Amino acid sequence: MKQFLVVLMLVLLTSVALAQFQYVEVESNLRGLSNFKYFWAEEDHSVFFQALSDGWWQLYMSKSIQPTGGVHIGLGAGIEKEGYRVAGSLIAERGDFHLTIFREDGASGDWYKDVLMYRPADLGVGLISQKYMGHGLTSSVRLNDTTSVDISAFDGGAKQLSIRRTF
Repeated sequence: MKQFLVVLMLVLLTSVALAQFQYVEVESNLRGLSNFKYFWAEEDHSVFFQALSDGWWQLYMSKSIQPTGGVHIGLGAGIEKEGYRVAGSLIAERGDFHLTIFREDGASGDWYKDVLMYRPADLGVGLISQKYMGHGLTSSVRLNDTTSVDISAFDGGAKQLSIRRTF
């Protein structure tokens, strides 16, 4: 089954070579642990995602639907260092409010990240909840059309910095 998923991902990967939207993100908890993320999305809402960290990795494909104008629902499956992984997402936008909900589960355990952001312009503020980090406040600054920086502070003192570059 693992070989089938790898072959499936390679086939799907060739279909996203001319993706409509791509970004690279480097995320750090400012205490030595960093993640590198690469994301491709196409017009038909198929998505390829990979994440790399110290001693860990994941790779999966997902498909989303858009039941209404500002709502996207996605489901994905893939592999990680320890075995299989599944993911689900809900992204909703209404005016200046943006809600993002991610859920993952697999061999290395479950993970979640929820963000509610108010972004009237290039500066956004909001609430964040993320597995291993806690709950807290987040802010986002759009530096230009292709680059943004997110800074989050969690209860218990954890902090997170993300730099995202869109192509």
